[in-house]
Amino acid sequence: MRKYLLPVVLLVGLGLVFLYMDRLLVAQQQASETIIAKTRINEVSNRLSAVVNQHLQLTYGLAAFVHAQPNFTEQEFEVFATSSQQNTDGVMSLQLAPGAVVRYMTNKEHHGKALGHDLLADPARRKIVKRAIDERRYVIAGPISLVQGGRAIIARNPIYLMGNEGEFFWGFATILLDIERLLLEAGLSKHEYWLDLAVRGKDALGAKGDVFFGDAKVFERDPVVASVILPGGSWQIGASRALDYHYLLPQRIVLWLVFCIVAPLLGWMFWHLMNEPAVLKREVAVATTELQEAYARSEAALTEAEVANKAKSEFLANMSHELRTPLNAIMGFATLIDTRTTEPHVHRYASQTLASARHLLALVNDILDFSRIQAVGIEIESKPFPLHRMLESVMDSLKALLGDKPVKAALTLDDDIPQCVCGDELRLTQILINFISNAAKFTAAGVVELAVQLIHLGEDHVRLRFLVNDTGRGIPANKLSLIFEQFQQVDGSDTRHYGGAGLGLSITRSLVEAMEGELLVSSEEDKGSQFGVSLTLALPDVGPEMSSSALAIAETEADQVDARPGTDLASGVPAPESLSLQGIGILIVDDNAVNRKLVSEMLGRRGATLVCAENGHEAVDVLLNGLQPIDIVLMDIQMPVLDGLEATRLLREYYQIDTPVIGLSANASAQDERISLEAGMNGYLSKPFRLEPLVALVQQLIKRDEC
Repeated sequence: MRKYLLPVVLLVGLGLVFLYMDRLLVAQQQASETIIAKTRINEVSNRLSAVVNQHLQLTYGLAAFVHAQPNFTEQEFEVFATSSQQNTDGVMSLQLAPGAVVRYMTNKEHHGKALGHDLLADPARRKIVKRAIDERRYVIAGPISLVQGGRAIIARNPIYLMGNEGEFFWGFATILLDIERLLLEAGLSKHEYWLDLAVRGKDALGAKGDVFFGDAKVFERDPVVASVILPGGSWQIGASRALDYHYLLPQRIVLWLVFCIVAPLLGWMFWHLMNEPAVLKREVAVATTELQEAYARSEAALTEAEVANKAKSEFLANMSHELRTPLNAIMGFATLIDTRTTEPHVHRYASQTLASARHLLALVNDILDFSRIQAVGIEIESKPFPLHRMLESVMDSLKALLGDKPVKAALTLDDDIPQCVCGDELRLTQILINFISNAAKFTAAGVVELAVQLIHLGEDHVRLRFLVNDTGRGIPANKLSLIFEQFQQVDGSDTRHYGGAGLGLSITRSLVEAMEGELLVSSEEDKGSQFGVSLTLALPDVGPEMSSSALAIAETEADQVDARPGTDLASGVPAPESLSLQGIGILIVDDNAVNRKLVSEMLGRRGATLVCAENGHEAVDVLLNGLQPIDIVLMDIQMPVLDGLEATRLLREYYQIDTPVIGLSANASAQDERISLEAGMNGYLSKPFRLEPLVALVQQLIKRDEC
C-alpha cells in the first residue's frame, strides 16, 4: 500500500500545481484586461468630457453676448446664436430666458413650443432653477426624451448683470444638446471587444444618477469606472467584462492537455524508480566517485600550479641575483678603469665595455620585468616624489642616449603643474625611459621632446598627460597595432641594427594598465611619432605646493629611486665635498669577493675607513668585538652561513645594536625592499647602483643616527 501512496501524492500535487497555473493565467489575463479597460475608459471619458464641455462653452458665449449688449434685438440674437452653433454638431437649440422666461431661441420650428415657458412657474423645474439662481451655479438636466423625438441634455447658465442697485439676476443662457450625437462624436459604443460600456449620472449626479447609456448591469459586475467632469456635476462611465467572454480558453485547454501527458509520464517514471532502487543507488555511487576523483584531480592541478608559480618566482629572484651581481662588478670596474686611465685606447675599451654592459642590463631588466609581470603581476606604490626633479633625471638620460647625434632634447611643462605628486615614481620613470629610449634610438636628426600637459587639477589629485614627440622615421599605419605586442618590432632587422628584444612597449602597456592610465600613440611614416600616457596622480596631504621639508623628504626618497636597476654606476668624476665620507667607518658585508673589492675601491676614494666581512656571521662578530669603529653597515641580502636579513634581525632583536644598515641586493622588486626594511634595515639599494645615491644615503643615515 505504501508504494502506491507516494505516486498518488505526486499526481495530486502535480494536479494542484497545474490548477494553480490555470488560476494564475486567468488572474494575469484579468490584470492585463483591467489595465486595458482603464486605459480605454480614461480615453473615452476624456474625449466625452472634452466634447460636452466644448459644446457647453456656447452658453458662456451667450452670456458674454448679453453682457456686451443687454438691449439686443431678436434679430441680433438670431445672427449671433446661429453663427455660434453652425460649426458645432449636436446643438439642437440655443436659448436666452430673461427673468427665467424663454424669450429667444434658435431652431424654432422644432422647439418653438418652449417660447414663453416660465421656468420658475414650472413645478418640475422650479426647485432646481431656484437653486441655480441662488447659488449661481450651472445646472444640467437630462438626458430627457423630447416630444419632437430624440434625447437631449439641457444646460442652463445663470447670467448676472450690474444695475443701479448692484448686481441682479438677468436670466439663463440655455443649450439643448443631442446626447446621441455627443456620444457618437466621443466614439462611445455599448460593446468593445470583450467589454460592455455604460454611462450613468442623469442630471449630472454622477454615480447617484440613473444609467442613460448602455446596460445598468455593467455597474453591478465590479466595473472599471472613470468620471466625466461637467460644469455643476459629472457623469460616470463604467466598463466590465462581457458575460459570455471566456478567458484564455485555448491556452487553458493546452495547459490541461500538457497535464494529461505529463502526469502519466511522471507517474510511470516515479514507479520505475521505486521499483529499481539498486540501479539508482549504483548510478549515484558511480557519479559520487567520479565527482570525488574530479575534485581530487582539480586539487592536484591547483597544487601543481601553485608549486610551479612559486618555482617560477624563485627562479626569477635567483636569475635577477645571478645576472645583476656580475653586471655590478663589470660596470663598476669598467667605470673605475675609465676614470683612472690616461691612455686613449684603454679609455675607449672601458667606454665600449660600459656601453655593452648597459645594453645587456637593459635586456636583463626587460626580460625579468616581463617574466615577473607574467608570474606575479605588478605592484603599484603611491609615495610622494618630486615630479620636476624626476623629469630632469629623465631628460639627463635622454641626453646621454642621444650622445653626439644632431638631435635636440627638449622639455616643456604646462603652468601650474605641481612640484610634488604621489604615485609610483619608479614605474612612471620606467614608462618615460622606454618612450625616450625608442625616440632616441630611431631619431637620426631633429628633436625629441618630452612634454607634460595639465589636464585637470583638483583638490586632492591631478590629471597629467606625458608625451614624447620625435622627428624620427615614424611607424607605418599597419604596424601601430603590433608594436605593443610581446617580442614585436616594426622591422625584424631592428634587432640587429638597434638592439632590443621587443619587450619595452609590451611592458609599458602592462605598467600603464596597472596604474589605471590611458596609453596614447600616433605616428606618421617618415615624419615622426608620439607616445604618451595620461595618468591621475594623488596630491600630498600638504597640497600641490609642498612645504620645503616635505619636498626634501621626497627628494631624498627620489635619490634612492635613482638607484633603480638599469641606471649608470658612478661617473668617476672626483666627488665634491658634499659627497665625502672622510672619517666614516663602513662595514662591507658581501660573499662575493669581486663585489667587496668594487665597493671598497669606490667608497675608499671618498675617504671612508673600510672593513669587510664575507657573511652575516662575520659581520655580527665585527660589530660585537668593537675593534674597529663602525658607523654604518652595507649588508648584502643573499649570503651563505647567515644571510643579511637574519643578521640584521639578530643585531636588532638579540644584541640591541642600532648601527644603521643599508641593504644591497641584486633583487630589485618592491617586495624585496619591503622585506628588508621590515627586518630592521634603514635603507635599501638594488644592484647595479650609482655611487652618488649610495653616498648620499650613507650621509643621511649617519646624520640621523647622530641626532
